[in-house]
Amino acid sequence: MNISQHPLLHESQQLLVVSAKNMNAFQGELNIFYRNKGQLSFERFDATIPVVLGKNGLAWDQDFVDTEANSPIMREGAERSPAGIFTLGTAYGRANYVNTKLNYQKISENTFCIDDCNSSFYNQVVEYDKNQKNWQTAEAMYEMSNDVYRYAIFINYNSQKIANRGSCIFMHVWKSENEGTAGCTAMSENNLLTILQWLDPAKKPILIQLPEEFIPDVLSNQK
Repeated sequence: MNISQHPLLHESQQLLVVSAKNMNAFQGELNIFYRNKGQLSFERFDATIPVVLGKNGLAWDQDFVDTEANSPIMREGAERSPAGIFTLGTAYGRANYVNTKLNYQKISENTFCIDDCNSSFYNQVVEYDKNQKNWQTAEAMYEMSNDVYRYAIFINYNSQKIANRGSCIFMHVWKSENEGTAGCTAMSENNLLTILQWLDPAKKPILIQLPEEFIPDVLSNQK
């Protein structure tokens, strides 16, 4: 696995690097790296941020790596967070305005993220329309917006929307530093707000999320 040669890494000027001790750990840490245009190497920015992952730890995004038979593979309902390298999408929240350069959408009573594998809206955030509904299960984001979805960033995992590979993966506010998620990456509200303010789509930010044994490879060969 030579992460340092991944094309997304070459294009990016902003990295969010999440590491966990192993594939089954639900607690981890996030470090932020940046480089100015024209620079080859990344520099670390600010302090380490504690995060929580899926209740059962990490699972490999099978588009990212050829995995061994015994390695957990990301699946719908696995309560694991995807391990791999991902771009970031729209930011969401209950507030009318958030200080971020990301595309921001206020959550309404009609905002749902669809986790029904049989729906044509699978792994999409939609505004509910009774004439368009074709799903059996979904996350009612408004009901969760006083809690974990006070602020959130959509992680572009399973962008092809392949059934059963996992859906509705966000960075969001944690319930507790001692409680894992259903598959998202979560942190304190203050830390997530800091990240929202820092991220700039023009700098092509990416999330790298891996067990710590692979992290040293992330920033190698950059100088």
